Amino acid sequence: MQESSFSTEDSTTRTIEPEAGNDARKRYGRVRDRSARLSISLSDLSHGRHQSQIPRWRYMYLASLVAQDVLAMLLSLWFCLLVKSDSYITLTDSFSFWAFAVFQCLIWVLSLLGAGAYRRHIMTDGYRIYAIILNAGVITVVVTGYLVYMFQLELPRTAVIEAPTVAAFVEILGRWCSRKVLLRLRTKNLCKYDTVIMGSVDGILESLHMLDHATPWDIGQ
Repeated sequence: MQESSFSTEDSTTRTIEPEAGNDARKRYGRVRDRSARLSISLSDLSHGRHQSQIPRWRYMYLASLVAQDVLAMLLSLWFCLLVKSDSYITLTDSFSFWAFAVFQCLIWVLSLLGAGAYRRHIMTDGYRIYAIILNAGVITVVVTGYLVYMFQLELPRTAVIEAPTVAAFVEILGRWCSRKVLLRLRTKNLCKYDTVIMGSVDGILESLHMLDHATPWDIGQ
């Protein structure tokens, strides 16, 4: 059987089996077609298009993160007011506990959203997401303090400053646990994204071979 050859200017010759080359081109074509199907722009998402291409588990995971964030703030607020009972009395003189809790949780979730804690590319990132959570904690303290000052509310520092600070550290622990759970699920071939690999045929085949023998722990996602 004849073999095809490829020559470069430095006279280096590389031999490729025709069957292997055809197989590589077919696999590359499938990757390219999938890349075209998965091309999703932000405007498309904002208008509700291409929703069928977004895995259902992503929505469930994001919903669980929001619930985890709210729970972290509620537990932190309850713990801080339990430790300082005088602060609880001061708070309830101006607000009901649950009204303030809803108010604080709303600011907390919006701060996380604004800081980028719910973006796809950082949903399972390591130390970057922890820095984002700390930034969201600072934003929550600043926004809550500004609203308290603007409306002349007599609220204790325990609820305005200490509770969001504790919530940030509780949330860091929660996100770490969520990441471990997600990675564990991916070892069972669950909760995965479709992946598009761009590059030369040889580079794509090498990457596919690496991914076939890798675990989610190896690639960090």
